[in-house]
This record gives sequence, C-alpha cells and structure tokens, in this order.
Amino acid sequence: MQALAAAITLDASAGDITLASGANLNVEGYAKTYQDIVEYAPAGAVTLAATGGTVTIAKGATVDFAGAADAGNAGSLSITATGATPATLAGTLLGSAAPTFTGGSLLIESEGAIDLDSVTDIVTAAGITNQVLLTSQNGDLTLSAGKTLKAFDVELVADGGQITINGVINASGTANAVNAANAMMRPVALRTVRGSRRINIPSKAAMTNPIWVIGTSTVAWPIATPRSKKMVAPTRIIAAVALYLSVLRGGRISRSAK
Repeated sequence: MQALAAAITLDASAGDITLASGANLNVEGYAKTYQDIVEYAPAGAVTLAATGGTVTIAKGATVDFAGAADAGNAGSLSITATGATPATLAGTLLGSAAPTFTGGSLLIESEGAIDLDSVTDIVTAAGITNQVLLTSQNGDLTLSAGKTLKAFDVELVADGGQITINGVINASGTANAVNAANAMMRPVALRTVRGSRRINIPSKAAMTNPIWVIGTSTVAWPIATPRSKKMVAPTRIIAAVALYLSVLRGGRISRSAK
C-alpha cells in the first residue's frame, strides 16, 4: 500500500492488525521536478490501531516513513495495541532523513509490556531521530547497560510498572540542524502513574540531557519538592548537563546508590 507523503491508517475496532511477510506500507517523502526546480514533500504518517488486539509487523514486512533521499523530513509511525499481547515489530522500519532534515518518529501505546531494548535497536536501525514516545500500561520499561536510546524528544511512560535506566538516553538534539542548536533545551520525560512504582537511574547510567521524572513514583535522593530540583552528579555520569528530577503530582524522588 502506497501513499507517498500522505497518511495510511489501519484501524481494527475489534481484533488484531498483522502485516505479514511481503507487506509494504509506504508514506515516504518524494521529490517532484518542475522545469529546473526540485520540490520535496515530507514523508507522511502511518497509524496502526488495534482496539482489544495487538499489532504485528512480521519479519519481511516493511513500513517506510523515511524522507526523500536528498531532502525533506521523515514522517511517523504510531502503534496502539490495547490487547493483552504486546505489539511485535519484527519487520523493517525505515524512518531516516537526509542530513540537516528531521528524522522520523515512533509512538507506541501498548497494553502489554514493551521491550525497551528491542525498541532501542529498532530506532537505531530505522534512523528514527525525532521522537520516541512509549507508553506501557503493564510491565516494566528497562534499558540495559550498553544500550543507547537516542532521539531529539524521548518520553517513557510505565503506567503499571517501573522504569529502569542502566544504559544511555541521549536527547542531545540531533534531529536536524535547528534542533541541534537548541539541544540544551530538550528534556527526557520518564513517568509512572499507578501506585508507588519506581524509576531507577543507577549512578553508572549515562544521561546526555536534562531528565524530567513526572508522576507519583520514586527514583528518594534528595526528597523532592513540587518544583524541579537541580541535582549535581559526578561528571563521569552526566555526559552533558545536570540531571533534573521533578515530581508534579506528589510523591518522592530518589537516585539509586552506586
């Protein structure tokens, strides 16, 4: 299915969405020549929403929301799976953009657990550099040591579990040249919602931009105030700027010991 620089939406009101091997959803950007002028249309958006079911992109299937080869921004892939079975992303995602243009975005909202390590690998391979927004209604979000999740805008939400960062979250603003100039302005949002869940950021984890922890959970050092609190950490841990932790709905924040 092809809709260059446009949108493709598959919405299952009851049941699953499966892209089998050989399936191809293509909203990539394209170039159009008018006499001696080349105009570039940015890539579009793919939306896969399964109400009460799951979304499967099988091995051999492709979802292409990359920008045109020479210019133009990439698009986005949005996945919603409200069934108990987590979404499966075994196929090929293409979300890169030419240098100086904005890379793609990946948004996943899943009732089941999300394998953050696997998504990180997919984001890297696909060339997704703009947004990574992940919401897990159940289960934990864990980034293992040695893994680097890099995008201009990163938001991780665990409504029914905990968030543990042992690897690197890099929101240093490389989505495009304009964003790079504003790198210091980009926070990483980590949020848990239900109960007294935990957000764990071990001292050995590397962070390359401010991190905002939002919700009712713990990550307790020092005790948080309703306002954001600047925390000075050893420079070998924080790669760029200071670590910020904020609680907006009460609760407390902590940084785990070494």
